[in-house]
Order: sequence, then structure tokens, then C-alpha cells
Amino acid sequence: MYTPMHNLLSIKLRNAGVASLLVLLTLSPVTSLGQVKISKAIPDFSKQINGIFLLDGAECAGFEFRPNELLWRNESACMYPDTFFIYWTDPKSFIAKEKRPPTGKISRAPVIWFYTIDTFDGKKLTLRELWTGWGPFKNEMQTFRKVGM
Repeated sequence: MYTPMHNLLSIKLRNAGVASLLVLLTLSPVTSLGQVKISKAIPDFSKQINGIFLLDGAECAGFEFRPNELLWRNESACMYPDTFFIYWTDPKSFIAKEKRPPTGKISRAPVIWFYTIDTFDGKKLTLRELWTGWGPFKNEMQTFRKVGM
């Protein structure tokens, strides 16, 4: 039976030797289950992206993706990464929330970053950072290269 809560179904398909895919199925109020249409297969980047990705042109600035956390290294302080919790909101978007405030800054809110994956080919990662702070800053694209493959 169709209800408004069932307008989006997510089904994971698994096949030996093939990466997991998330297939989105959309049902309209007049569509029967026999007429379901597959809109698009979306790769599940949360299972594909791991390891170190440096900003294009950088020596050490970039992200290190780990199973439950994300490290960010600045070019000027490579040995002291900032550590974030990583929360995948869908197959191609994630939120990073600062794990610990800098020393002496306990009263401020944690840093929050929101990213969507624009492209990923296994070696090159392009992220769209959606601005979450104060001020009139715009969203920006950032390109990274995988290292240590």
C-alpha cells in the first residue's frame, strides 16, 4: 500500500566483484509497484573513499579519510592534524564535526564542514564545500589527489 512516507525507497545491490550501488526508486501516488522506474545508480562513496588526499599543489595539506573520522592537515602545521567525526548523510555527501576544541577555546561551537562529492575516479577527488559559517562566503570546489596508493 502506498503512503506519502514511501515516496523514496533505497535498495542496495551487491554483486560479486562490483562495488555496492545505491539505486533510488521513486513512486508517485498513481504508480503501482509493477511500474517502478529506476532513476539513477549512485555510487556509495562512503565505502570507496579512504586514505590520504592532498590538495592540488600542496605538500601535505589535505584530508585523511578513516572509517569513523576525518583528519585535516594544514600546509603550515602538517604534524598536528585537526580531527573530525565524519557522518555520511547520503552516498555522496558528508558532514565533518570537530572532535576537540583547540586548547582554551572550549566555550565556542565546534567547526562543522559540509561536503558533497562532485567527482571521484579513485585517484582524483573533487569536493564541493557548502559554506556553513557566518558571512557572505560562497561554496567552493576543492580538488585533491590520492597519495600512497
